[in-house]
Amino acid sequence: MAALKRFTAYVIICLAVFFGSSPLLAFLLFLLAGSPELLNLNFRAGQVLWWDAALSIAFFLQHSGMVRKSIRQRLAHFFPEEYQGALYAIASGIVLLAVIVLWQKSAPAFWVSHGVFRWLFYILYFLSFAGFIWGIRALKVFDPYGLRPILGRLRGRKSRPMLFVARGSYRWVRHPLYLFMILMIWSLPGSVSGQAAIQWSLDGLDSDRFNA
Repeated sequence: MAALKRFTAYVIICLAVFFGSSPLLAFLLFLLAGSPELLNLNFRAGQVLWWDAALSIAFFLQHSGMVRKSIRQRLAHFFPEEYQGALYAIASGIVLLAVIVLWQKSAPAFWVSHGVFRWLFYILYFLSFAGFIWGIRALKVFDPYGLRPILGRLRGRKSRPMLFVARGSYRWVRHPLYLFMILMIWSLPGSVSGQAAIQWSLDGLDSDRFNA
């Protein structure tokens, strides 16, 4: 039984790392290069915007809903507490991957930059990405896959709660990771209506509203 529990723990760790990393990297490429439209659903222009908005809302409902205390308490009936962070990473990755696969290209563009302005937007994108990394480094202890509790249990130690100290970008902005992600979404040379769908979802589903 102990061997089975260790095997299960390592499987969860591998899944959390895979689904926590791969879809996020794909999303960053998605923002930079545009939607690959792997599955063309043949929607009309107006339908595409509603579909993409629904995909965005589905992701942010999952992403923000699973951190609610009430949801975590219900999950505790089915999964040990130390697995909840890893399961959150897995679920977020799967839903984000579904968004990328099902996303439909939309038109017309709100604006399309050319020449030197196009390169300025690319520079802003990579500066925003650098700011995102800065925000991660400011956290000092960063566990996006929820592995610390699982590894602590495997090693026979109970992981201590991570204390938050406002440093780096957190001294200036409450949610720098969200801020820099929004800047990456909008700092592309051709900003299309699909990006508005993502932004509307971000505005309407601020994670602070799901902490009750």
